[in-house]
Amino acid sequence: MPVPGAVTVSNFHMTHSQTGPYEGKTEILYGLNRAGGPVVLDRVFKGVRVTNFAQVPDGGGSVVNTLFVFQAEGLCIAHFGNMRFGPSPQQFAALGKVHVLLLPIDGMGNVPHEIAAQVVKRVGPNIVIPMHYFGPELPVQFAAALRVEGIAQVVRAPSNEIELSLRRMPQPTVYMVMPSEEIP
Repeated sequence: MPVPGAVTVSNFHMTHSQTGPYEGKTEILYGLNRAGGPVVLDRVFKGVRVTNFAQVPDGGGSVVNTLFVFQAEGLCIAHFGNMRFGPSPQQFAALGKVHVLLLPIDGMGNVPHEIAAQVVKRVGPNIVIPMHYFGPELPVQFAAALRVEGIAQVVRAPSNEIELSLRRMPQPTVYMVMPSEEIP
């Protein structure tokens, strides 16, 4: 398996911070420090601008998740990692236009489907791709929550790899299900 050019770490849960195979082989971009404080990233790495937003509970404390934003050639991809709650109003404003949103939909450890669907509506991506879930029922439940927000178009990705370009972005938001999952 090829070594990626960079790896992001959104939090220190064991499913989001296994960097061992990449230590010394690639760039590791942390969204938080070992003490749980936020790390602010704004750098260009191999032609891709990487920025981030720390998710800290309203009462303060440690970072519980990091939202990463990748921009290249005018295309913006937002990876919401292990989103525990929606972005703050300032984070929504700073996101700008998001073309592709990668969103956790397990609905248990992360935000409930209804809140996740409201986040999708507010962000307004061209494509939303579900992640961080197990079982065929969760994409179906998330699709139902998206329909409540007026997002009803569901498509199957042609393969596990998709080619993105600004010229071929769908309108309005499309819920893209990867080939291994059933279309809701």
